[in-house]
Amino acid sequence: MCLAFFNQIDMSLIRILFYSVLLLASASLSVHGQTYQWQLGLRGDFRSVAFNSRSNGRTIFAGPHGGGGIWRSDDGGMTWVLHNTGISPFSIQDVRQVLCIPSDTNIVLAVTPTRLYRSTDGGLSWSDTSSLGGADGEAFSYHDADSTLYYGQNAIDPLTTWESTDFGLTWIPHTIEQGGGFSELCTVAASPDTPPVLLSGSGDSALVERSTDYGTTWTIVATQDSIFGNGAEVPKIVFSDHAINAGHHGIALVTRWLSRQRSMLQTTDGGITWTNTNSPNRYVWAIDIDQRAVMIGQQPNGSTFPLHFWTGLFFNLKEDAIGNDLVDETTDGGLSWIGTNFPSFIGSIDTGLVKQVWVLKYDTLSGKIAVATDAGIFVTNTRLGVKQIVPVNTAIDITHTTTTLRIDNSGEPIESVELYDILGRLMFQTESKGSIYQIGTTNFSAGVYLLKINLSSGPPYLKLLSLP
Repeated sequence: MCLAFFNQIDMSLIRILFYSVLLLASASLSVHGQTYQWQLGLRGDFRSVAFNSRSNGRTIFAGPHGGGGIWRSDDGGMTWVLHNTGISPFSIQDVRQVLCIPSDTNIVLAVTPTRLYRSTDGGLSWSDTSSLGGADGEAFSYHDADSTLYYGQNAIDPLTTWESTDFGLTWIPHTIEQGGGFSELCTVAASPDTPPVLLSGSGDSALVERSTDYGTTWTIVATQDSIFGNGAEVPKIVFSDHAINAGHHGIALVTRWLSRQRSMLQTTDGGITWTNTNSPNRYVWAIDIDQRAVMIGQQPNGSTFPLHFWTGLFFNLKEDAIGNDLVDETTDGGLSWIGTNFPSFIGSIDTGLVKQVWVLKYDTLSGKIAVATDAGIFVTNTRLGVKQIVPVNTAIDITHTTTTLRIDNSGEPIESVELYDILGRLMFQTESKGSIYQIGTTNFSAGVYLLKINLSSGPPYLKLLSLP
């Protein structure tokens, strides 16, 4: 890679080695994943979708490209109602992003190419707030610790990020550094720490800038992709809510559309240094992380990293996608990718072809995924909507406290039990047959472990556990 900072490349190699060892150790295991089932909620070209994070996946907002109003569903995407009241004449056209404030879900924001709109009644009616128009990237970021909103998406001179401490009613401008090819602002993200680290992405050069003073000053920290040139965009930056390095929540993933092999980057120190993340395709656009704490893995240097996330591809040809699938999933931090059975087309193959994934959102509370595409809004209609490792024999009961891991199989005897740490090292093994095992975990470091149970018949059982 042609980035300015690569002193963490050894760490990435260690991570790859760990996962290779882990995969080899479990090569004979039968891992069953829940099948993704997608429900088409709305037809048409949609550029935005967002969950009400407190609704358990029931309330979803969607903005149509070229159309007016905001669509809202209160039954998980099965039925939708268009809301276009509050402004006369109603002028919300071509919504590119919707954000429902997590701490007060009555507040919903919507951005078009020319205006920013605000609702105080959960998206039922709207007011014209400001001229903070946006284009295609995800430019809103909410910092929960101090209830502050950050916004960054424009091509004006000078480039400007914006800060709001009153849920989007008023905005404070901060000029961003222009230079090194950074001439168009596409996205911004805030880390969970206080004060937050802000990262912004360009819309024309694949650059990333960093600020540690609430957006007052900025420094370029990730440089251009030398292979493709300056045409790549940074449409999404997302921080992990739970992954920690040296006491800070500075772990983030970045997509860089049209950057070929460099289409995904990661940082573990709040954007100071960057390394490449294995990407399913050079056309990666959308991304979201499974923000559940249980889906965090521990790295050899003590830092942690999200294992489970999804990407959405943005291009008109699908022959080089994984199984012609525009939504892909990883459960090992990007080492390997699989498709999610995302619909290739709806209706006629000529009129309903899904070509572009604009926004992908995962709702932690319900486990559902919503995707905005050029052919419609799709929502997983299963409860979890994620690949999961499930028991081969459902009679196996696994419980654990801070001191003990207990395995109870009331059915057939267990041949042996093996427990591997995040480095793939064997931490516990027994070859004695039995129905009940107890493993002391007091001396185990906190992190994700692989439990392998060998049964007397059939395939072994594999489960990831967060211990102690």
